[in-house]
Amino acid sequence: MLFTKVSIHTIAHIEAPILVSSAAISKRLSATLHRNRLPENILERITGIKERRFWSGDTQPSDVATEVAEKVIQKSGLSKKDLGAIISTSITKDFIEPSIASIVHGNLKLAPECINFDVGSACLGFLNGMQVVASMIEAGMLKHALIVSGESGHQGLEATLRRLENTNASGEELRSQLATLTLGSGAVAMLLSHRNAAPFGHPIQSMLTLAATEHNRLCCGWYDRMETDAPELLKQAVALKSKTFQRSQNEYGWDLNDFDEIVFHQVGKTYINNAIKTLGLDERKVLRTYPEYGNMASASLPFTLSKLEELGRLNAGNKIALVGAGSGLNSMVVEVLW
Repeated sequence: MLFTKVSIHTIAHIEAPILVSSAAISKRLSATLHRNRLPENILERITGIKERRFWSGDTQPSDVATEVAEKVIQKSGLSKKDLGAIISTSITKDFIEPSIASIVHGNLKLAPECINFDVGSACLGFLNGMQVVASMIEAGMLKHALIVSGESGHQGLEATLRRLENTNASGEELRSQLATLTLGSGAVAMLLSHRNAAPFGHPIQSMLTLAATEHNRLCCGWYDRMETDAPELLKQAVALKSKTFQRSQNEYGWDLNDFDEIVFHQVGKTYINNAIKTLGLDERKVLRTYPEYGNMASASLPFTLSKLEELGRLNAGNKIALVGAGSGLNSMVVEVLW
């Protein structure tokens, strides 16, 4: 879909305070790794993740989603009464119901007329949230809307560690649950606005999505673990991403060489390296946040975009490609003019 009326007004992120290294995780699993004749540094070696971060104590996803929402509103200069909608895309939740969006809506004391709901699409959720909001703005339903993600990967990681370190876990079980050990925590919020209400915003030019749902069992998550066929998942995700780019070339005239930054969902080094190779990208255009932050689920991609802004790598006129994928499988690309 092409957009003519929608801009990214403001983006902000929060880093979780507690650092947990891959070395510390491997140390807890040392007996299991040794029994299965696996090297103790296998987690970092396979994923490229050196550390990840978690929230303290009993911090809930809605707590950090509220905090980062307050941050982005303050940064934007808008008033809370300007918001016509709030969408949460967190995979991790305080409860099955009510929605995270409703909790954050209440915490922020937003207007009763402000629409609030969650969008669930695994790690692609934030881009899908952008898609929903952008379509509503394009249709004239909204002027300003907020998208938030507050992810907390600690509970799933801890439950998996307890299970793997206290049982006779096999090498196959370790490999199938490796994805849980990559998880980290983070929070990000984005304000999308009608271009007339955001003269200094960053226009969204186009979005395109593709599905390959014949692969919907390659990554399955529960509250206490994820089970993944990692090699096949990475293979199919990169293939779907390549098809999505090809479709964008055909429909919108995309040329990847024209983009100044390519922002990927951050899973680990194999995924990023394969995507760069398959798509023929200049890796200098790809910021890697997974070594320090791990896989922050739906917060990962927008967090990386926010880090690019923080690092001063986004300049007026830059073309940015947001490249997301999520279990299902689903893929999406978004073209932004900074």
